[in-house]
Amino acid sequence: MAWFENFDKGWDQLKAKYGERFYRMWKYYLLYCAGSFRARHVQLWQIVFSKHGVPGGYETIR
Repeated sequence: MAWFENFDKGWDQLKAKYGERFYRMWKYYLLYCAGSFRARHVQLWQIVFSKHGVPGGYETIR
């Protein structure tokens, strides 16, 4: 939902370049993704590689 909220807040700066059709398609896509994540139909994985490891371990930022 944060992706959509950021997109929606910035839309005024983008609409002259992209138009309403793009807005509707991108809004649909972002909200579809949000629904899929909530329904646990899709997942997002991140793998962090480090050449020599991270002293003390790696802590994710949320």
